[in-house]
Amino acid sequence: MSLIRAVLFGTLQGLTEFLPVSSSGHLAVFHKLFGAAVKSMVPMGVIAHVGTLLAVLIYFRKDLLMFVRVLSPKALSSVARRPSQLFVAQPPQDEHAKLSYQRILAMIVVGTLPAAVIGFAFKGTIERAFASVKLIGVMFLVTGIVLLLTRLRQQGERTVWHAWLLSALLIGTAQALAITPGISRSGFTIAAGIFLGLRRDFAARFSFLLSIPAIAGAFVLEFGDIARALTTQGAAEMLLIFLAAFAVGYVSIAVLLRIVSRGRLHLFGFYCLAAGILTLCLV
Repeated sequence: MSLIRAVLFGTLQGLTEFLPVSSSGHLAVFHKLFGAAVKSMVPMGVIAHVGTLLAVLIYFRKDLLMFVRVLSPKALSSVARRPSQLFVAQPPQDEHAKLSYQRILAMIVVGTLPAAVIGFAFKGTIERAFASVKLIGVMFLVTGIVLLLTRLRQQGERTVWHAWLLSALLIGTAQALAITPGISRSGFTIAAGIFLGLRRDFAARFSFLLSIPAIAGAFVLEFGDIARALTTQGAAEMLLIFLAAFAVGYVSIAVLLRIVSRGRLHLFGFYCLAAGILTLCLV
C-alpha cells in the first residue's frame, strides 16, 4: 500500500468509525476498489481502530478519570455495604456524581457482553463477510432504514437514572449486530438508545463509551495479524493509517455529538441508502 493510500485509508476509518455510516463496510469496499487482498484488510483495519480508540479515550478523558475514581477501594466498599443505592431513582445530592458513573460503568460491562460473545464465536465468519460486496451493500441499506426511523421518535427523557441494565443489554445487542460489515456500530447503538427513550445526548455519549472495550477487544483479537502486517505492509504505512484515523476520528466525535443533540441523526440514513445502492452496483 502506498503512503497516499495509507492516509486515505486512515482518514476513511476516522470518518466512518464514529459517523453512523459503517467503517467496516466502507473499508471493505475500499479494498475491493483498490484491489487489496481481503486478508490484509483486517490487520490494517485494526491498526486504524487503534487510532480511533485513542481519539475516543482522549475526547472522553474526564469520564474515564471518573471511572477510575469510582473504582477506588473506598467507593467500591461503599457500594458493597449498600448495593441498593445503585438502583435508586433519586440518589442523595452528594452521591449523585459517583453513583451515576458507577451505573454507567455497569451498563458498559453489560453492553459489552453480546459483542464479546459473538466476536469470539464467529471470528472466521465475520472475516469472510468482508469479501461479500453484496452483503455489505444490503447491510448499508439496513443501516439507512434504521437511521431514518429515528426521525419518527421524539426526544426521550431517560438518562442513566432511568436506563439501567436491560437498556444496556439491548444497546449491546445492537452493537453486536454491527460486527457485520455494512452495519454501523455508532448508528445502531445510538438508534437503539433513541428507540428506548434515552435522551439523545446520553444515547450518543453512552455509544461512544461503549465503543472503547469493543475497539480494544478487536485489537486484542487481531494482535497477531497486526504483527504480521507490520512485516508485510511496512511500519510507515501503518503509522500513517494510525495518525490519520486518530486525527479525523477526534473531529468526527465532536461533529456527531452536535448532530445527534440537534435531532438530525436520520440525515445519515440517506447517505447509507445511497452507499448501499452504489455498493450493490459493484456486484
